[in-house]
Amino acid sequence: MDEIDWKILQQLKKQARLTNKEMGQMIHMSGQGVGQRISNLIDQKVIERFTIEIKNEKKQIILVYLNEATYQSFEQAILAFEEVIEFYQVSGESCYTIIASFEAEKLNQFIAVISKYGRYKVNTIMNKLR
Repeated sequence: MDEIDWKILQQLKKQARLTNKEMGQMIHMSGQGVGQRISNLIDQKVIERFTIEIKNEKKQIILVYLNEATYQSFEQAILAFEEVIEFYQVSGESCYTIIASFEAEKLNQFIAVISKYGRYKVNTIMNKLR
């Protein structure tokens, strides 16, 4: 990846609905050239998917510390909740990090489920700064 690829990625992150021509004008390339670079970034697995971000008034970052190595059953239990936006198995302080958007009542139900597997920390996002 070179500097032009980085510029394209930054523009896609800011406003993915730009046409290739509009993006090309911003970074001084042809729309066709931008399109080819985006295709290359997809082929190289730098871009995995295109998506939208839905504004959630309530968003949580939940860290889970499993008591036992019950990974598969834990993962199935978590994926049953549609409020889970992102779900990662991680190394470091916790076993899993979950990004979710729960209303209070549903969050209580979720906590009841994860409590069966181990300890947890729930952090509520107050403001998105970027």
